[in-house]
Amino acid sequence: MDRSRVELKKCAICDRAFWGGPEDMACGSCRAEYEKLREMVREYLWHQPMQKATLERIETDLGIPPKVGRMLLKDPRFAGLSDEDIAKDGLEKEKRKFRHGR
Repeated sequence: MDRSRVELKKCAICDRAFWGGPEDMACGSCRAEYEKLREMVREYLWHQPMQKATLERIETDLGIPPKVGRMLLKDPRFAGLSDEDIAKDGLEKEKRKFRHGR
């Protein structure tokens, strides 16, 4: 981890504060679970290359909690994720499109 870029962050799984770098999205206790969920989404997107999966569809198909799905959108390792159509629950539009760069 690049110590010059360490910042206080909020864990995507348990909401606890932790110190982490740009790619850290979960605290040490939740890191393994977060990486497992991230890998599930990556595989899901990999096997559906010609489709634009919405955040809602990915959450439903994979059983991912909505707050974790939204945190995955912020993960810098998901290059090319679109912010065009904002997700559900009172935010502007209904569907956020996932696109993965290969």
